[in-house]
Amino acid sequence: MRNSKKKNFKIILIGISGSGKTTIGKLLFKYFKISFIEGDKFHSLSSKIKMQKGIPLNNNDRVLWHKRIQRKIKLSHNWVLSCSALGRWQRKFLCKKNNNVYFIHCRCEKNIIKKRIGLRIGHFFSPNLLENQIRNFEEPINIPHIFTSNSKSSCLMKIFSTLKKNRKLILNNRSNLARL
Repeated sequence: MRNSKKKNFKIILIGISGSGKTTIGKLLFKYFKISFIEGDKFHSLSSKIKMQKGIPLNNNDRVLWHKRIQRKIKLSHNWVLSCSALGRWQRKFLCKKNNNVYFIHCRCEKNIIKKRIGLRIGHFFSPNLLENQIRNFEEPINIPHIFTSNSKSSCLMKIFSTLKKNRKLILNNRSNLARL
């Protein structure tokens, strides 16, 4: 079964900028045929300008951002969201009006993240903010993680096995994920 038959199938991919959230989110969207929500699209213009200038967001900026995301995700039943959610309070906020939310922490080596951020074209996140995000990221407790420096198919298989263990998913047993 390719589409998730479970109602309210919701995954939030968290991690610092450049950790691979969007890449993995788009693969999950393609595999499950569910909505993909790019959290960065919900930043206010003033927040985007701040980040372009290398100015970190404050909690007020983040609350506004998460409220915008919250409005979007409460309208959908099945989705995957990419969102840094640096702090535990942000993760709780995202769950506030959503049941059955499942988090996956996207991790990667700092040198690879720096390279990824440097290769981005047209993204508002300044590479100067990376150290700030690393410092402010509160390591998740009891949230499974994937290493996005591994192959995409290996990341997906880890997510699938984690979801299956937690009875969040019934897979179609397809082993060849190369075309994703």
